[in-house]
Amino acid sequence: MLTNVTVHDHKLYRCRVDYHKSNSRQAWVRLTVIVPPSGIKIIPQISPVVLGQRNDVICSATGGSPLAKVEWIQEGQIVDSTSTPNDERDASYNSLEVRATRKDLSESFTCRAYNNKYTPMLQATYRRNVTCGPLSVEIVPEEKPIVAGRMVKLICTVVGSHPPALVTWFQQGQQVTPLHTQVQERDNVTVSTLLLKVTRGHHGRQMICRADHPILPLSTLEDIYTLDVLYKPNVSLSLGRSLDFQTLREGNDIFFECHVDSNPPPYKVTWHHQNEELFHNVSAGVLVSESTLALQHVQRHRSGDYKCIASNVEGDSESNVVSINIKYSPRCAVSPSLRGVALFELTNITCEVDADPFNVSFKWTFHNSVRRDQSQVREYTQEGLKSTLSYTPMSERDYGTLLCFATNDVGPQKEPCSFTIISAGFPPEEVSNCTAGNITSHSAFINCLPGFDGGLPQKFLLQIWETKDDQLVLNMTSQTPTFKAKPLDPGNTYRAKVVSFNSRGRSKPSKFIIWTLKKAEMRKSLPSMVPPSPPMFIMGVVGGIIAVTGALVIAILCWVRKKMKHPTHRDILHAQVILKENNPDL
Repeated sequence: MLTNVTVHDHKLYRCRVDYHKSNSRQAWVRLTVIVPPSGIKIIPQISPVVLGQRNDVICSATGGSPLAKVEWIQEGQIVDSTSTPNDERDASYNSLEVRATRKDLSESFTCRAYNNKYTPMLQATYRRNVTCGPLSVEIVPEEKPIVAGRMVKLICTVVGSHPPALVTWFQQGQQVTPLHTQVQERDNVTVSTLLLKVTRGHHGRQMICRADHPILPLSTLEDIYTLDVLYKPNVSLSLGRSLDFQTLREGNDIFFECHVDSNPPPYKVTWHHQNEELFHNVSAGVLVSESTLALQHVQRHRSGDYKCIASNVEGDSESNVVSINIKYSPRCAVSPSLRGVALFELTNITCEVDADPFNVSFKWTFHNSVRRDQSQVREYTQEGLKSTLSYTPMSERDYGTLLCFATNDVGPQKEPCSFTIISAGFPPEEVSNCTAGNITSHSAFINCLPGFDGGLPQKFLLQIWETKDDQLVLNMTSQTPTFKAKPLDPGNTYRAKVVSFNSRGRSKPSKFIIWTLKKAEMRKSLPSMVPPSPPMFIMGVVGGIIAVTGALVIAILCWVRKKMKHPTHRDILHAQVILKENNPDL
């Protein structure tokens, strides 16, 4: 029994057995004393290493008897077992001959040393510092869609670079200041976030994320992301390129162009004239499309303000307003009139036209049925769009029609202004259809139709008398045959008449009766009427007879209907007799 065995006990031992009656015997036993290795050490030779490099680190195990075996292990597998003993140094070595890969960044190596199977192995861990460039660079927006006017985060992820890559942002080739970026590094992944407030101008711009390795300049990678920014339409309106604002005339064809810049494209474009929407109408000469508006054979009512409105999912936008002025030839601005003028009487006749441009020239002509020709009149003056002719008829041949023509740069007036000169001296005609309506206890509304004025300006006179004492209570004149008669007394009867008059005399009066309501009556007034004429009276009597006969026939039919269930011969004969008595025509 050996206790506290040491290396000195490593010897050959002999055991001898002696017998009393036989020869002695002996056995030899060699005692091997194992000394475990005393230490293990990692000795880096090159750090960092590039991909594919080897023999960059040595594992040394010192002491031990016998000398220890040194092995490299990765992921539980022996990757290098080439152990080299050195008796002089009393140590064993193993230089790692496995080529460096990207896996070495995440999976460490373990060096173990042992010289027996009875004692624990010595172990040491080593992680290679492998230099490698980025594997990928990708730009992804944090949220989609990207909308103008909002902040957007662009995230650039760089994978595989060791040491971490240097990330730089560029916009359309211009470097973005680092103040707007944030960088995070973890597990060979570098994340750079760019904060950007996008506008409509950013649409279509290229954002570049570049990853540069601090040691390997040839391993630079970058990603390009084109911004797709949604924004409201930007709309501009213009007159067709071949058109000139100064030469727009009636009868021409004109068109507008609506230029829309939007993302996404507009789903609707509408056209407006004087804030009223225009719709496609071929018969009216309005041709509407998404980008153009065509107006065929325009008239002057097409002048005014035009605009287009474009709509997409981000909203509606109006264009600028384009104002056009359609130039047109002169047109008469006064209605044809009839003038009564006495012989040797001077009258001034004013002709007024509407035209664009305003620089017009006038021409007057005269014709009548006697001369059967037109003669030019030269005695007139002009002021802007008005021309005044001083005319004096010297004989009956000077009564006829004066025509006024105007001309501007667009062309001559198509329809002249007409003034008919007749011999004056006739009183006006009698008014007609006089009625009194809206009658109350104190007033009535009188309305008549005027007759011919006799060729001279006429006025109208209303006179009202009380029927009791024939006292005149109202005496009113008006430019039109319309009057409001007040004050009147309630529950009274009045006699009224309306006459027209001019400088040559009066017309015959139109007479009628007015009955005012009593003060206590709370009902609508019945309109006063002109006393009926004999024909009207006869028609009223005939109408009454017809109404009475009709009522009687209806009563008989109702009686007959009641008897329809069990009619008798006597009932039928009785009904026929009644009908014949009341209507001999049956």
